[in-house]
Amino acid sequence: MLPVVLATAAERGRPPAMLLMPIAFGSMLGGMMTMIGTPPNIIIASFRRSYADEPFGMFDFAWVGLPVAVIGILFIALGAWRLIPRERKGGVSPEDMFSLEEYVIEVRVGEKSPLIGRRIAHMEEAAGEDIVIAARVREDGQIYEPESWQPVEPNDLFILRADPADLTEFLNNQGLELVGSNGE
Repeated sequence: MLPVVLATAAERGRPPAMLLMPIAFGSMLGGMMTMIGTPPNIIIASFRRSYADEPFGMFDFAWVGLPVAVIGILFIALGAWRLIPRERKGGVSPEDMFSLEEYVIEVRVGEKSPLIGRRIAHMEEAAGEDIVIAARVREDGQIYEPESWQPVEPNDLFILRADPADLTEFLNNQGLELVGSNGE
C-alpha cells in the first residue's frame, strides 16, 4: 500500500503523513483480530498450544480484536488526524530531503597530482570556499581531521564535502580520483 498512498498524496497535493499514519494504525488494529496478526498474538497462541488441550484458532482473537479495531478506526476517521502536529502537515520539500551542501565523497590523490609533496593548506587553498576537506583516511582505515601542515602523498585518501558541480573541475585540476564503495 505504501507506493499507492505516496502516489495518491502526491496527486492530491496532500502531505504523506496525513495518509500514512492512519493506514499504519489501521493495519495494527486489523492485525489484532487474527492469531498471526501481531507478535503478541503469535506468542500467546504458541504458549497455549504448549500448555493447553486446545490451541487457539485463526480468528479466536477477533472477540477482543474486532471491537478494539472498530473503535480505533472510528477514532482515526473522526478526529485523530487533527492530532498530527502542524509542522508535519506540510510536505517535505525535495531540498530538505537531499541537500547538495552535504554531498560527501571520498577521493584518492593520483600519482601525477600537483598536490604531491605540498601541504594540506595548499589543497585547501586550491579547493576554495565551496569544497571542504572534511577528513583524511589513514592506511588502517582511521578517519581524522587533517592538519594544514601535513604533506600530501600519492594514494592518500580524503573525504570532501561539496556541491557536485564544484567537484568536477577541482578533481580534474588537482589529479584526484573518486573512490568507489569497495575502495577502488
